[in-house]
Amino acid sequence: MPIMFPGLIIRASSYVFGSVLGKFYTKEKLADLVEIKVSSEPSGIIVNCSDLSDLSVWLEIVNSSPFNIHIEEIEGDFYFPDRVAGFVKICKMDIAHKEVGRLFIRTDLNEKQAAYIKKHKSDETPLLKINALLSCRISSFEIKDREITTQNIDFIECDDSWIKFIPLPNKPPSNKLIAGLDQ
Repeated sequence: MPIMFPGLIIRASSYVFGSVLGKFYTKEKLADLVEIKVSSEPSGIIVNCSDLSDLSVWLEIVNSSPFNIHIEEIEGDFYFPDRVAGFVKICKMDIAHKEVGRLFIRTDLNEKQAAYIKKHKSDETPLLKINALLSCRISSFEIKDREITTQNIDFIECDDSWIKFIPLPNKPPSNKLIAGLDQ
């Protein structure tokens, strides 16, 4: 039968070591070691103003802390220049130490939100305000009101100028098919 004493020493030293690390790595310091940014490839933010309007965001979460982190929940608001839309994503995502995680978030937009974006599309730079609930081996911590700006945004059907009325000529119909062949 194996001796249980070495396992007890390892667990006890891990607990003591963890509490010492907890004094050095405060919740604020842990939050500062996690960077959240809009993805740089291919499109970080996609705003679709068509009949089924939506907002999609690719976030990159960079873990610069010495611990593996676990994302429990992430929420945010999209400003353009005022608050246009909000989202909440409850997820169970682990990011190892010195790794980058990617998270896709999508929320629907109503007609008023899409019209507001169409009106202000050329005027403003978008802003995301992010809140997140995270945890690691020594503590749970929050990221509060982290502001992210980006130019990596694509607009789909958010410009009414693509709708053009082209007058049709008043010619009688021809006897030729569209492909240009005789009947």
